[in-house]
Amino acid sequence: MTVSFELLEDYTGTRDYVAPDASTGEPVTYTENTINVLVRFTDSETSRSWNKHINVLFDEDGNYDAVATAAKLQAIADGE
Repeated sequence: MTVSFELLEDYTGTRDYVAPDASTGEPVTYTENTINVLVRFTDSETSRSWNKHINVLFDEDGNYDAVATAAKLQAIADGE
């Protein structure tokens, strides 16, 4: 089984989502802090895909580490 991954969003530290206002029921955009990204994994043999939120990695200074995060995602796709 060969699994690939695709980032479905860029990491920014926040995520916007829309939900109904509790009082009015009107759609409201909320922003939440996050330490994860949405990723789609796809099995090339079956074409089955699934989405997961995966925590990103940070360097020793506390900055987002895109290279380390990509390596982590590849390791997950490889089944490690």
